[in-house]
Amino acid sequence: MSQHSWHTDKKDFPSFPQKSTEKGLHKRFIFLLLPFLFCAMNVVAQKTLDPAPVKGQQTVRHTAYALSYCEPHEQPSWVSYLLTRSHALAERPRKDSFKADPAVRTGSATPKDYTHSGYDKGHLAPNADMRWDAQVQDECFYMSNMSPQLHAFNAGLWKRLEELVRDWAIEYDSLYVVTGPLLHCDKLTHCTSLIRHDASGQCDTLTRCIPLTDGTPMASIGQENHISVPNYFYKVVLDKRRHQAIGFLVPHENKKGNLQAWALPVDLIEEATNLDFFHELDDELEEQLEANVCIPCWSWPTK
Repeated sequence: MSQHSWHTDKKDFPSFPQKSTEKGLHKRFIFLLLPFLFCAMNVVAQKTLDPAPVKGQQTVRHTAYALSYCEPHEQPSWVSYLLTRSHALAERPRKDSFKADPAVRTGSATPKDYTHSGYDKGHLAPNADMRWDAQVQDECFYMSNMSPQLHAFNAGLWKRLEELVRDWAIEYDSLYVVTGPLLHCDKLTHCTSLIRHDASGQCDTLTRCIPLTDGTPMASIGQENHISVPNYFYKVVLDKRRHQAIGFLVPHENKKGNLQAWALPVDLIEEATNLDFFHELDDELEEQLEANVCIPCWSWPTK
């Protein structure tokens, strides 16, 4: 043996607490991951501003939107989500992957319910608002986010309204959106006061009375789940930064014309739907936002 050979008795080496070292490395690794975990949590916990819970309905929360599932009608009474400028500007190829929602305890509608029905699977939280993340986009194709819509309506007035809201999100930075079908057919007429501003900043009040619903019974589709076909759809938009809110109640028909014709104060949409929007806001602010609508406070298409 060479005179420089080493004696390797264990007692000649200091002992190291192996397990403690491993724990320390794990803690250091987790600490380094924290910023990434927080980013992931921001995607998972997208803030929505939901209506008050509806008795007898299940509130379901997905990554970017929440909904209240109405089992008798096999669709949501409301869907809510936050739409930001970056969300509205995102681009991702559409991949239709309609499927039942496993989170609905009573079982949601299925794509089969729409087969040969003559109706589109109409998104409520639209695909174009959900293209900012692959998982988010995939979840927006759950059938719990669908309502039966005539193709001419889905690709016409409803699409124009969705595009308008995206334009507003880009212009005003971020919006809270609540949307859904009108799930009853009671006759309802109401008079409302609309605050309008002219170019000089002066405002006046215009009172008008309109029929919110005409009492036409709803049809249904699907031999298994019997999905109601709404006669009206609504959309409510809140800009918290500018303290502006606006509602729309649109007939489920092949309508054309100026979208302003269907703009209403949020109070009237609440009366028509029996929902309580933005109840988490301060009561005084909520009342102020919902009582009137300022048409010129929003940008409108010139055509």
